[in-house]
Amino acid sequence: MFVGGGMSELVFPPQPLKRPMYHCGKGFELEPLLAMLDDEQPTFAVVVIDGQSAVFATARGPEGEAVKVLKTVTTHNRGRCRRGGQSALRFDRIRDQVEAAFVREVAEVSNALFPSDEVAGVLLAGPANMKHLLAESSALAKPLQSKVVATVETSQGGRTAVSEALRRGAEALSAFLHAPEQSVLVEFFSKLQQDDTSRVVYGIKETLAALEAHAVKKLLVSRSVAEGTTYAPGEGTGSRAKGVAHRGAAEHEGSATCARTATLATHLQDSAAKCGAELVWINVKTEEGVRFTDGFGGLAAFCHWPFEYDDDEEEEEEQEEAEEKSGYAGGAASPPAQVDVQKPAGVSVPKATTLRADAPSWRPLGN
Repeated sequence: MFVGGGMSELVFPPQPLKRPMYHCGKGFELEPLLAMLDDEQPTFAVVVIDGQSAVFATARGPEGEAVKVLKTVTTHNRGRCRRGGQSALRFDRIRDQVEAAFVREVAEVSNALFPSDEVAGVLLAGPANMKHLLAESSALAKPLQSKVVATVETSQGGRTAVSEALRRGAEALSAFLHAPEQSVLVEFFSKLQQDDTSRVVYGIKETLAALEAHAVKKLLVSRSVAEGTTYAPGEGTGSRAKGVAHRGAAEHEGSATCARTATLATHLQDSAAKCGAELVWINVKTEEGVRFTDGFGGLAAFCHWPFEYDDDEEEEEEQEEAEEKSGYAGGAASPPAQVDVQKPAGVSVPKATTLRADAPSWRPLGN
């Protein structure tokens, strides 16, 4: 329920909320709803295994939204026996054989339920050593085995342990998802520290100019900045700023202006496709992502060749403003301003005569 600003709305989310939320501020907290509607959220496979059962589930996103339990497999293997005399070792061997057969069965079911091209990663969890045996099992398909993100210890097994596994593995899943952008940001910051910036540009105007010159090899874009900024294409075809970007200005523009504008994200996607640049989205959920967004404008690029941004239009505008302030236009002194002077009583002044503003003041001689 959203209440404030003279309005109240009751929204039914497309997926159940995992926990109650209460937020009070200037705006409405829409991130949980937007995450549910985001089709780009990757799917993770979750397997919770212990000595008695194995649960197979899927979850979307690093925070475990839209959890869906697919299947449950059970076994009748009993615990270790400390007694039995001469038969104790035989009982242990039988138990190990049943355990190995159960692990093999869980691996085969995982191969059938989780095709490697449909899941981004696999999270193995459980209260005992069974999860490690499953991760090392030869029955688990190699493509799926290579996607094991982490093995998480849980306090229990069964269906109730799925949410606990996702909660404890959230950090590992988030690091796994953001690994590509993290490596790109590390390379970007290292080049800045080494002062190797001949093929690096950052800032909205600088990066847009490099994109138009087809000099961009890899484009780094902060998702929050690009989606929250409008881009209005300008007139002409020069290399100077063809659009004017306004952050958060979409709701304040008229319908006629909005018809000619689009988000900066759409423009960057089209420009990157035209020049064949690799597009890397940067999220602000990491420390490096926040630093990139706040300190460098949320937009940067690696170039094919050394690129230097030259903003002639801004220089000309600054020069014109300076000349207007100093009374010069085009480098030459401006002529003195002409003013109208009130004709004194009893004195005739020719109509074509004008007096300069700096002329000495005079008045007719009186009696």
